[in-house]
Amino acid sequence: GNIITKIDIIIISKMFFDKIFGHFLTKKKYIKNGLVPNFIDDNGGQAFNSVDSSLWYIEAVYKYFKYTNDMQTIKEIYPKLKEITSAYMLGTLNNIKMDNDGLIIAGDETTQLTWMDAKVGDIIPTPRYGKAVDINALWYNALKIIEELSKEIDDEFDEELSRKVKQSFKKFYADEGLMDTIETFNSQI
Repeated sequence: GNIITKIDIIIISKMFFDKIFGHFLTKKKYIKNGLVPNFIDDNGGQAFNSVDSSLWYIEAVYKYFKYTNDMQTIKEIYPKLKEITSAYMLGTLNNIKMDNDGLIIAGDETTQLTWMDAKVGDIIPTPRYGKAVDINALWYNALKIIEELSKEIDDEFDEELSRKVKQSFKKFYADEGLMDTIETFNSQI
């Protein structure tokens, strides 16, 4: 049978992470208004109708860093990660914005921005606008990642915000379990 040696594993891992590195740099150039496109066509056209793509991008970069300790790549990508969090704080496309409680509110009754993005004509069978539980879990995670990376590269990042988000996340708890969305109408002041 085939025996995979440690050297084979190192070579395979190196090839894998080189591809991931290239993917991060490719995606980085398409980030617009703090949003990672959730679709890029063959001609370079992009779709920015996702509230979670950018947050997943931060998670993927972090996982890459944890597996490789590639600080040079992190230093190169870090400004884009901060651009993402700043855009979410201040507001970006599709009504994606941090509300006064630190939670992310996104979309309206005409948009489908989460992973449940089905739309039939003008009908959205699974409306998830407002503050979605999974999006705010990803938001909290992204803030904690940026906190950690900011320390790694000696940059400043407000750690108070993640504490505020953690506290506000309790709004999702109900006797029956977690609420899927809360405050479905724009509560921004």
